[in-house]
Amino acid sequence: MPLSTGKIAFSNMVNKDTAFGKDEFNVTLQLEPEEATLLSSRGVKLKDYQKDEDTPAVPQRQFKTKYALKPSGIVDAEGAPFDFEGRELPRGTVVRIQWPEKPPHLLVVFLPTSLRCVSWS
Repeated sequence: MPLSTGKIAFSNMVNKDTAFGKDEFNVTLQLEPEEATLLSSRGVKLKDYQKDEDTPAVPQRQFKTKYALKPSGIVDAEGAPFDFEGRELPRGTVVRIQWPEKPPHLLVVFLPTSLRCVSWS
């Protein structure tokens, strides 16, 4: 299964995202240009986020699932289960996410199977 590395822009991996009628767990990653190129070459659709005209656009990808990850599915850099105490991972946390590759089609949903926190603030 492919691994993707990025910084968290938005995280709903501990508590479900219910905004706008959603009912899912998800994480949106800001990707480095090399990672974005790799994902694009595999047919993964990305979105660019640009805060304003003076800042460069940052490629992002949202990974989502309707199922909570097992407690052992979210680990720190050493592989130990990460203790969230009910809080989400903060913005800017560098994570590595493992997801099953699916053939590209209109309704692609990537289900994260594990999430490793590489560094956090």
